[in-house]
Amino acid sequence: MYSKNLGRAPKGSVGVESFRDRLRIRLPRHLYDGKQKYLSTDLADTDINRRVVDAKAKLIESDIALERFDYTLAKYGKPQPPQLTVLEPIKS
Repeated sequence: MYSKNLGRAPKGSVGVESFRDRLRIRLPRHLYDGKQKYLSTDLADTDINRRVVDAKAKLIESDIALERFDYTLAKYGKPQPPQLTVLEPIKS
């Protein structure tokens, strides 16, 4: 059930790390020609936030396996707030 080898993750897997008390997602090196890339989440390292980030990491892993990974990372980033525009009142 549990792996006895706790040293390293399998090659090509997506990892979740705590860096400066914030969670980030570590992407596999083979996606970016051997360069290490991270996806910052700006979420504090708590149990609930870790579950959220783990779910996003599993989504990224499945997208890699199904060959539909978004290299721009726009699909996996933080949701953008809606843009509001000011409209002029209609003059009668």
